[in-house]
Amino acid sequence: IMNGDLIFSQDNKPVLVFEKAKPLGALDLTGVWKLTSLQGASSNIDFKNNVPTMEFNFVDKKITGNAGCNRYNAPFTLENNVLDVKPLATTRMTCEDIKGETKFVNLLSGRIDVDLENGVLYLRKDNKTLMTFSR
Repeated sequence: IMNGDLIFSQDNKPVLVFEKAKPLGALDLTGVWKLTSLQGASSNIDFKNNVPTMEFNFVDKKITGNAGCNRYNAPFTLENNVLDVKPLATTRMTCEDIKGETKFVNLLSGRIDVDLENGVLYLRKDNKTLMTFSR
């Protein structure tokens, strides 16, 4: 370890250099995020009319958004890039895209690993990407 970087060397030459990842916070996640994929498929497949959104409120510790038709909100915590989302409260309108919305709502709860790479927000469980979002 040198200057906070993890360095693997061979013949006294660095071959791999890793820098410590910074945990995500309010500055990284502020704004409205739009769903771009759900379980590897384009969000356009499950959502013909409205694409789900997600917005982090770090003051009230809640996520809010549109699940495709219905609005939702839920308390959350974020620690070391692990998002812990409590069960979502949703409105109960009848929707055309209810199958996709149900899948979205069910996946967006519990402990979820979050990563931000090149402007894309990844939500993962068990090393599988559940959803991706962009601003």
